[in-house]
Amino acid sequence: MTAKQLKDKLSKKTPLLMSPFGFALAACGGGGTDSSTTTSGGSTSVGGPTQYKANGYAISGNEIETNNTMATANIAQSSTIRGSTSRTDADYFYFSASTDSVVNLNFENTARFYSNEVTILDSYGNTMASRTISEGNLAAKVVYSGGVWVKVEHYDSSDDYVLTQSTTYGNYEREPNNTPANADVLTSGVTYTGQSNSISDKDYFYFTATSSQHSISFDQSARFYSNSVTILNSDLEAVSEKTLDQDETINFGTISGAKYYVLVERYDSQDDYTIKLNSNYNTGSDTISLPKLNFVEQSTPETLNDYDWAILDRANDTFVLHIEESDDFGFFDKAVEDITQDSSVTAFAILYRNDNSEDVEGGVGSGSSDYNWILADSVTVVGDAGLTQYIQVTDQTLDQVVINNNYDYITFAINTGSVWIAEDFLISDMTVA
Repeated sequence: MTAKQLKDKLSKKTPLLMSPFGFALAACGGGGTDSSTTTSGGSTSVGGPTQYKANGYAISGNEIETNNTMATANIAQSSTIRGSTSRTDADYFYFSASTDSVVNLNFENTARFYSNEVTILDSYGNTMASRTISEGNLAAKVVYSGGVWVKVEHYDSSDDYVLTQSTTYGNYEREPNNTPANADVLTSGVTYTGQSNSISDKDYFYFTATSSQHSISFDQSARFYSNSVTILNSDLEAVSEKTLDQDETINFGTISGAKYYVLVERYDSQDDYTIKLNSNYNTGSDTISLPKLNFVEQSTPETLNDYDWAILDRANDTFVLHIEESDDFGFFDKAVEDITQDSSVTAFAILYRNDNSEDVEGGVGSGSSDYNWILADSVTVVGDAGLTQYIQVTDQTLDQVVINNNYDYITFAINTGSVWIAEDFLISDMTVA
C-alpha cells in the first residue's frame, strides 16, 4: 500500500473502535512494508401497540370487582383507594394524570410482615415503576397522555391494603428507557430520580459532553445493595464501569461535543436512586485525570535491546511507542525517518489478542491491511536515538480506550504510509503511573 493509497483510505476519519471484534488479529512484533493492495374492549390499536382506555367502574373509596385487567380497571375518583387481594387476584386502578407530571403512590397493607407487588403502568402497559412492598412509596413520570394504571398483586399476603395517590412535578426518569434509542436526557448539575424495577430493567440516559472530563454522582435509598453504572460512547462501547451504592462517584474522560450514554442496571435492589451529571469535575483545586498506563515487553530484559515499551496517556489523548532495532529489523528507525521527514500519512491502531504475534510460527503476523487504521491528529518523534527515542501519537479519541482484561495482550501500531510497526505487550504487566 502506497502513501497515497493509505491517505485516500483514511481521508475520512473514523471513530476509535475499542471492541476487540473491531480489529483483526493482525499484530506483529516490529512491522514491515506492505505491498498488498383496532379497537377492542377498553383498548385501541392502530398498526402498533395497544393503548388502553379507562372503561371500568368509577370508585371513590373501595374497589369494585372485577378489576383484574387494564381494560376493566376501576376509575379512581378520589386520591385514596381501598382494596384486598387473594392468591389469584390482581387489582387494576386508573388515575388521571397529565403528561410530564410525576405520580406518587403510597401503599400500605394490613399485614405488616407480608408484601404485595405494586406496579405503575402507562397507557400502553409499559411498567414505569414496580416494587414488592408491605408499606412504602413509588413514583413514575407520565410519558403518554391518558393517565396511569396501578396494578396490585398478591405476593405473600391476602390482606387489605390502602393506596394513596398524589401528583407533583420533578426530574424523574421516563420509562420506557431500556434502550439507547429511548434514553432519558441528563442535564449537567441536575439531579434525576430513577428506579430499577427488576433484574432485567435497564435505565439509559444520555448527554452531550461539554468538556474533556465528566463525573456521575450516584446515590440510592437501599443501604445494603448496589447498582451497576456503565458509561458508553456513541458506538455503545464501555468507557467506564463501576458498581455503585450510596453516595459514590464515577469519573471518566470525554470528547467535547460527543454523545455519551449512562446505563444503570439493578444489581440486587428495587429501590430508588438518584443520578447527576457533572462536567469539569475536580477535587479541591486538583482536576482529576485518567492515570497513565505503562507497558514494557519484558519487565526484566536480558539485554537493553529487549527493552520495548509504550505509555498510554488517556488524559492527554496520547500514546508513545519505542521498539528496539533488533526486534523489528530496522522498521522502527524507518518509521522515525518518515515522520521526521514530514510523512504525509500517519495512522495508528490499538487492538487486543490472546497470543503474542512475535511467537506465531514464521515470526510475522498479518499485513497492515488487516488493521483498523485511524488517521491520527498528529504523530511526532521525541529524542535523537537509542532507548529514550520514541514516537508519540496524539488523537482526540484516545481517552476512550478501555483496557480489555479479557485478553492477554494489547498491541500498539503506527503506519507512516510506507512502513508500519507494531508491538505486543502483556496486559498483566501493565503498571499505573
